[in-house]
Amino acid sequence: MNKHDYRMVLEKVREKTGHKSIESLWHYIDLAYDMEGVWNPVNQAIRRLQATEELKHDLNQLRRQLRNSDGSQLASSQVIDLVTERLSQIIGDAEQAGLDTAQTG
Repeated sequence: MNKHDYRMVLEKVREKTGHKSIESLWHYIDLAYDMEGVWNPVNQAIRRLQATEELKHDLNQLRRQLRNSDGSQLASSQVIDLVTERLSQIIGDAEQAGLDTAQTG
């Protein structure tokens, strides 16, 4: 269905229910989509983006810490361990939130 089709349906609903405008009925279309899980992929993408932004913030913070300290204090393997640990935390948080973290492709 396209937007025009929905408008036709909402116009019939408006006539039967006595609503003055179909604009107040669009909310029910959104609810129907939510009930059908239409927004699940969108919500999942949003959570992935948020996790990515969180990781970027953490990496920038780690970079600042490395610049402000004696570089010899952390070996490159330790830096990788810190990043890997943070990624594991983000993935765990995502899984707890119901996000499918399985690799695709």
